[in-house]
This record gives sequence, C-alpha cells and structure tokens, in this order.
Amino acid sequence: DAASFRAMKLSPEAALASCIGEQPMVLERMSRAERVSPVYSAGDYSYRNTKFFGDRWLLAGDAAGFIDPVFSSGVFLAVMSGEKAADALNEVLRNETHRRRVFKNYSRYLNRVMDIYLTIVNSWYRRSKEFIEVFLNPTDTMQIAAAVNAVLAGNDGKSFQIKWRMWLFYFFVNAQRFLPLSPRLSLVPNKETSPSPAEPIGAIQ
Repeated sequence: DAASFRAMKLSPEAALASCIGEQPMVLERMSRAERVSPVYSAGDYSYRNTKFFGDRWLLAGDAAGFIDPVFSSGVFLAVMSGEKAADALNEVLRNETHRRRVFKNYSRYLNRVMDIYLTIVNSWYRRSKEFIEVFLNPTDTMQIAAAVNAVLAGNDGKSFQIKWRMWLFYFFVNAQRFLPLSPRLSLVPNKETSPSPAEPIGAIQ
C-alpha cells in the first residue's frame, strides 16, 4: 500500500526489485524477465461519480464507479448495477412521474453497495498483514466467515445478520494488530533459505 511504499524510501524500480527479491518463487519465475517499460507507481485508483443520473442519462457499471479489484468485485458491481438500472428504467418508462424517486433509490442502493466493497478494500490495504492473518484462519465463531464469504460472493450486506458479522470481522482485523486472535504469519520468507536477489526486474515482455 501507499504507506508501506513511502516507508521503503525507494524509487518504484528499486521497490519492485526489493519485493521480488523477498519472494523466492516469484524471483525464480522472473529470473529471465526483461523490462520493457519504466516502473511506475499508482495510488488508489478507485473512483465514483458524485451523481448517477440526470436529464436523459443514467450511469451503471464502470461509468458509475470503480472499486479497487483486489477482491474481484468489478464484474459483480457491473452486472448488479446494470440489472438495477434496467429495473429503474423499466419503472420510469411505465410511470415517468416516479422518475426522481426511482433514480434516487437506485443511486442510494448503488452507493451503499460500493461502500461495502470499498470498506473491505480499505481494511485490506490499511491492515493487510492482520487482514490476511484473520482471513486465512476462518472459524465457525458466530458464522463470521460465512458472512464475509457471502459479501465477497455478491450479497449486498443489507440484512442486519450480515452487517453485525462484518463489523465483528473488521474489529478482529484491527484487534489482531495488538492481540494475536489468529496465528501470526510472516509474509517474508526466511532469508537463510532465500536465494540471493537478482538484478532489478520490471514488467514481463
């Protein structure tokens, strides 16, 4: 994430080489890779329009907004918003006097669902190590794992049964920083068993 990159105090090229050098499997697979472009860094590229409808137009899919695809939410959001947009248009075409109310409800729903996935993404980036430790050690406690899986699979998280379990999941992720509720994991292989870093490597041709 951005904070980790800044803490490295390295150029994008050097940071990429350092990260590759920490992972023996990646290092081996990229040993013959040839950089064909400069190495760039990019910040949060999630975006969302401030308005989803207007005079003779309605936004859906990536035109409405885009959430960082770390959890592959893009296709779901595109299909879901397309279906909701079609339902809204169908209702408005039947009775145009409902136009403003229907489109406002559509916008409210789409914003709420985007918020759900953006919250997951933000938790991942802000507490990536703790997130992974909790996420990779699911338990049957209060069916929290089932709720997380349901949301990632496309549940819109509207029911209270899903909401409070997601709140607990985020609480456990944040608490993991101070108290090992899940087994601690090291994301960096033991240097004694890692091969020596190779020359800086960029994109694969």
